[in-house]
Amino acid sequence: MFGPVKVGFGEYLGRFYAGLVATSAPLQAYSARGLAKSIVWCPGRMVDQAEAMLAAWQEHANDGEATTPAPLPVLLVAMGSNYSPVANSAPQLAETLPIILADDAKQRLFGLKTVMAALPMQVVVMAAEQPTALALAAQLGLYMRQPANRRFTAAYTFAGLSYDWPVVLAESGVAFKTVTHDYHNLTVIAADFVLQATVPLYDAPTADNPNRADDGVPGTDDPAGYLRVAQVNTVEQPPSV
Repeated sequence: MFGPVKVGFGEYLGRFYAGLVATSAPLQAYSARGLAKSIVWCPGRMVDQAEAMLAAWQEHANDGEATTPAPLPVLLVAMGSNYSPVANSAPQLAETLPIILADDAKQRLFGLKTVMAALPMQVVVMAAEQPTALALAAQLGLYMRQPANRRFTAAYTFAGLSYDWPVVLAESGVAFKTVTHDYHNLTVIAADFVLQATVPLYDAPTADNPNRADDGVPGTDDPAGYLRVAQVNTVEQPPSV
């Protein structure tokens, strides 16, 4: 349900990485390392301990072996496992709305609801020295504070068609804080924030639905739509006496 949001945020951070200004030798090496070895998702939980963060990064960077020191700096990203609805003032569709997708050649009738979700996120900067960690965190904070970067899109696919849905940073900026740990020559800085995502819930009739039209195959990427009104008959009634 929220997988496209993670993909969209990964692309968002990829644009930050592409525009990073390398102000020092460590950042020059970081920029040359490549996105896949510079910004990494931490699976399934928030990262809140330096030991666990460092172990996860070492294992990822060294193909499962945590014994070799992993390259620094690195930016780690995590999505919290808890979900909260956005305030009632946020626009969302709680009742199914009949829709026809604009690019659907068959012009099928589907249903649509939307969920406004508040998703807790965390980004963590780890570097061997404080100036590098601060420079990387400062540039990321500046990037996320720019009005054009306050939002991005997540692509959701249904019936073989993909549409972009908005994701907004709830805060106007992020504040980084130092994470305490027992490692020498390691600086860890973290920021917590919230993404507000609009998630579409598309609906198509099942095979046993009597309102199913014969214009697709239920349960596939080419689903059938709902029956549409083809004709309306009116009968004029004589006035009652």
